[in-house]
Amino acid sequence: MDAITWALGLGYDYIAHSFLEGPLRLSEDVMVPWLEGLSHFDEGISTDIAELVRCLDDAEDMAVANSDFNNCMVIPVPGCFVPPYASVFLDSSKTLWGAATSQVLSWYEQAGLDWIGQSSRYPWLRAPDHIGVEFAFVAEQLSSTIASSDIEINIIQLAMLQHMRDWVPKYVLEMEQRVTATYWRKMGEVLNSWIHINAGGLFS
Repeated sequence: MDAITWALGLGYDYIAHSFLEGPLRLSEDVMVPWLEGLSHFDEGISTDIAELVRCLDDAEDMAVANSDFNNCMVIPVPGCFVPPYASVFLDSSKTLWGAATSQVLSWYEQAGLDWIGQSSRYPWLRAPDHIGVEFAFVAEQLSSTIASSDIEINIIQLAMLQHMRDWVPKYVLEMEQRVTATYWRKMGEVLNSWIHINAGGLFS
Protein backbone atom coordinates (compact mmCIF):
# COMPACT_ATOMS: atom_id res chain seq x y z
CA MET A 1 0.00 0.00 0.00
CA ASP A 2 1.43 3.38 -0.99
CA ALA A 3 1.75 6.30 1.44
CA ILE A 4 -1.16 8.28 -0.01
CA THR A 5 -3.55 5.33 0.13
CA TRP A 6 -2.44 4.60 3.70
CA ALA A 7 -2.99 8.25 4.67
CA LEU A 8 -6.45 8.35 3.10
CA GLY A 9 -7.42 5.10 4.78
CA LEU A 10 -6.28 6.45 8.13
CA GLY A 11 -8.38 9.56 7.50
CA TYR A 12 -11.53 7.52 6.99
CA ASP A 13 -10.65 5.43 10.02
CA TYR A 14 -10.02 8.51 12.18
CA ILE A 15 -13.38 10.05 11.28
CA ALA A 16 -15.10 6.70 11.90
CA HIS A 17 -13.46 6.41 15.32
CA SER A 18 -14.47 9.95 16.29
CA PHE A 19 -18.14 9.28 15.57
CA LEU A 20 -18.19 5.78 17.05
CA GLU A 21 -15.92 6.11 20.08
CA GLY A 22 -15.37 9.82 20.61
CA PRO A 23 -12.67 12.41 19.89
CA LEU A 24 -9.23 10.87 19.42
CA ARG A 25 -5.98 12.66 20.23
CA LEU A 26 -3.05 11.22 18.28
CA SER A 27 0.64 11.09 19.10
CA GLU A 28 3.13 12.99 16.95
CA ASP A 29 4.56 9.63 15.83
CA VAL A 30 1.24 8.97 14.09
CA MET A 31 0.40 12.54 13.12
CA VAL A 32 3.60 13.44 11.27
CA PRO A 33 3.63 10.62 8.67
CA TRP A 34 -0.15 10.84 8.31
CA LEU A 35 -0.11 14.55 7.53
CA GLU A 36 2.85 14.11 5.21
CA GLY A 37 0.99 11.43 3.26
CA LEU A 38 -2.12 13.60 3.01
CA SER A 39 -0.12 16.62 1.88
CA HIS A 40 0.97 14.71 -1.22
CA PHE A 41 -2.69 14.26 -2.10
CA ASP A 42 -4.22 17.53 -0.87
CA GLU A 43 -2.31 20.17 1.10
CA GLY A 44 -5.49 21.86 2.27
CA ILE A 45 -7.03 18.74 3.78
CA SER A 46 -3.72 17.95 5.49
CA THR A 47 -3.78 21.37 7.17
CA ASP A 48 -7.42 20.97 8.16
CA ILE A 49 -6.79 17.56 9.72
CA ALA A 50 -3.85 18.92 11.70
CA GLU A 51 -6.01 21.75 13.07
CA LEU A 52 -8.79 19.29 13.89
CA VAL A 53 -6.69 16.84 15.88
CA ARG A 54 -4.73 19.55 17.67
CA CYS A 55 -7.99 21.02 18.98
CA LEU A 56 -7.69 18.22 21.54
CA ASP A 57 -4.29 19.27 22.87
CA ASP A 58 -6.01 21.32 25.57
CA ALA A 59 -7.60 19.21 28.33
CA GLU A 60 -10.59 21.54 28.66
CA ASP A 61 -11.27 21.42 24.92
CA MET A 62 -11.06 17.63 25.03
CA ALA A 63 -13.63 17.54 27.84
CA VAL A 64 -16.05 19.75 25.88
CA ALA A 65 -15.55 17.63 22.75
CA ASN A 66 -16.35 14.46 24.70
CA SER A 67 -19.44 16.09 26.19
CA ASP A 68 -20.65 17.05 22.72
CA PHE A 69 -20.03 13.50 21.51
CA ASN A 70 -22.24 12.04 24.21
CA ASN A 71 -25.00 14.67 24.07
CA CYS A 72 -25.16 15.29 20.33
CA MET A 73 -24.24 11.92 18.81
CA VAL A 74 -24.87 9.10 21.28
CA ILE A 75 -27.52 9.96 23.88
CA PRO A 76 -30.73 11.49 22.47
CA VAL A 77 -30.56 14.58 24.68
CA PRO A 78 -33.40 16.97 23.70
CA GLY A 79 -32.10 20.08 21.98
CA CYS A 80 -28.65 18.55 21.50
CA PHE A 81 -28.92 15.23 19.69
CA VAL A 82 -28.58 15.13 15.90
CA PRO A 83 -29.09 11.58 14.61
CA PRO A 84 -25.96 10.71 12.59
CA TYR A 85 -27.84 8.39 10.25
CA ALA A 86 -28.25 8.79 6.50
CA SER A 87 -31.92 7.81 6.36
CA VAL A 88 -32.86 10.71 8.67
CA PHE A 89 -31.50 13.13 6.08
CA LEU A 90 -32.30 11.32 2.83
CA ASP A 91 -35.70 9.65 3.33
CA SER A 92 -38.94 11.62 3.34
CA SER A 93 -40.03 9.93 6.58
CA LYS A 94 -36.88 11.21 8.30
CA THR A 95 -36.77 8.06 10.39
CA LEU A 96 -34.31 5.20 10.77
CA TRP A 97 -34.40 2.07 8.65
CA GLY A 98 -35.83 3.71 5.56
CA ALA A 99 -34.79 3.16 1.96
CA ALA A 100 -31.35 4.72 2.53
CA THR A 101 -30.61 2.29 5.36
CA SER A 102 -31.63 -0.68 3.22
CA GLN A 103 -29.41 0.47 0.37
CA VAL A 104 -26.37 0.88 2.62
CA LEU A 105 -26.96 -2.50 4.22
CA SER A 106 -27.08 -4.13 0.78
CA TRP A 107 -23.67 -2.63 -0.07
CA TYR A 108 -22.21 -4.00 3.16
CA GLU A 109 -23.60 -7.44 2.44
CA GLN A 110 -22.28 -7.44 -1.14
CA ALA A 111 -18.84 -6.52 0.17
CA GLY A 112 -18.94 -9.17 2.88
CA LEU A 113 -19.24 -6.89 5.94
CA ASP A 114 -20.77 -8.52 9.02
CA TRP A 115 -22.94 -5.60 10.18
CA ILE A 116 -24.33 -7.47 13.21
CA GLY A 117 -20.85 -8.39 14.41
CA GLN A 118 -19.55 -4.85 13.93
CA SER A 119 -22.51 -3.21 15.66
CA SER A 120 -22.22 -5.38 18.76
CA ARG A 121 -19.30 -3.19 19.91
CA TYR A 122 -21.63 -0.19 20.17
CA PRO A 123 -24.92 -1.09 21.88
CA TRP A 124 -26.33 2.38 21.27
CA LEU A 125 -25.85 2.06 17.50
CA ARG A 126 -29.30 1.79 15.91
CA ALA A 127 -28.76 1.37 12.16
CA PRO A 128 -26.01 0.52 9.65
CA ASP A 129 -26.19 3.90 7.91
CA HIS A 130 -24.52 5.61 10.89
CA ILE A 131 -21.83 8.03 9.73
CA GLY A 132 -19.12 6.24 11.69
CA VAL A 133 -19.98 2.85 10.21
CA GLU A 134 -20.05 4.25 6.68
CA PHE A 135 -16.61 5.83 7.10
CA ALA A 136 -15.28 2.62 8.69
CA PHE A 137 -16.59 0.70 5.68
CA VAL A 138 -14.69 2.89 3.23
CA ALA A 139 -11.56 2.66 5.41
CA GLU A 140 -11.79 -1.13 5.28
CA GLN A 141 -12.24 -1.07 1.52
CA LEU A 142 -9.16 1.11 1.15
CA SER A 143 -7.06 -1.23 3.25
CA SER A 144 -8.17 -4.41 1.52
CA THR A 145 -9.38 -3.79 -2.02
CA ILE A 146 -7.82 -0.58 -3.34
CA ALA A 147 -5.96 -2.56 -5.99
CA SER A 148 -8.87 -4.87 -6.66
CA SER A 149 -9.96 -5.50 -10.22
CA ASP A 150 -13.37 -6.67 -8.95
CA ILE A 151 -15.74 -4.42 -10.87
CA GLU A 152 -18.65 -5.07 -8.49
CA ILE A 153 -16.63 -4.01 -5.43
CA ASN A 154 -15.42 -0.84 -7.14
CA ILE A 155 -18.99 0.05 -8.11
CA ILE A 156 -20.04 -0.38 -4.47
CA GLN A 157 -17.22 1.89 -3.32
CA LEU A 158 -18.15 4.61 -5.79
CA ALA A 159 -21.83 4.34 -4.88
CA MET A 160 -21.02 4.71 -1.18
CA LEU A 161 -18.90 7.80 -1.81
CA GLN A 162 -21.71 9.43 -3.80
CA HIS A 163 -24.21 8.46 -1.09
CA MET A 164 -22.03 10.17 1.53
CA ARG A 165 -21.82 13.31 -0.58
CA ASP A 166 -25.62 13.34 -0.73
CA TRP A 167 -26.26 13.32 3.00
CA VAL A 168 -23.19 14.23 5.06
CA PRO A 169 -23.36 18.01 4.28
CA LYS A 170 -26.98 18.04 5.49
CA TYR A 171 -25.93 16.36 8.72
CA VAL A 172 -23.06 18.81 9.17
CA LEU A 173 -25.42 21.79 8.91
CA GLU A 174 -27.49 20.52 11.83
CA MET A 175 -24.56 19.24 13.86
CA GLU A 176 -22.82 22.61 13.76
CA GLN A 177 -25.89 24.24 15.28
CA ARG A 178 -25.83 21.93 18.31
CA VAL A 179 -22.18 21.39 19.23
CA THR A 180 -20.11 23.76 21.35
CA ALA A 181 -16.61 22.28 21.02
CA THR A 182 -14.16 23.73 18.53
CA TYR A 183 -13.24 20.16 17.65
CA TRP A 184 -16.68 19.30 16.29
CA ARG A 185 -17.07 22.57 14.44
CA LYS A 186 -13.75 21.88 12.75
CA MET A 187 -14.89 18.30 12.12
CA GLY A 188 -17.82 19.72 10.16
CA GLU A 189 -15.41 21.61 7.90
CA VAL A 190 -13.24 18.53 7.46
CA LEU A 191 -16.23 16.35 6.58
CA ASN A 192 -17.44 18.73 3.89
CA SER A 193 -13.98 18.69 2.31
CA TRP A 194 -13.21 15.03 2.89
CA ILE A 195 -16.23 13.57 1.12
CA HIS A 196 -15.12 15.23 -2.11
CA ILE A 197 -11.44 14.34 -2.15
CA ASN A 198 -12.02 11.10 -4.09
CA ALA A 199 -13.47 12.88 -7.11
CA GLY A 200 -10.20 12.27 -8.97
CA GLY A 201 -10.86 8.54 -9.15
CA LEU A 202 -9.42 6.95 -6.00
CA PHE A 203 -11.58 3.89 -6.61
CA SER A 204 -11.24 2.95 -10.25
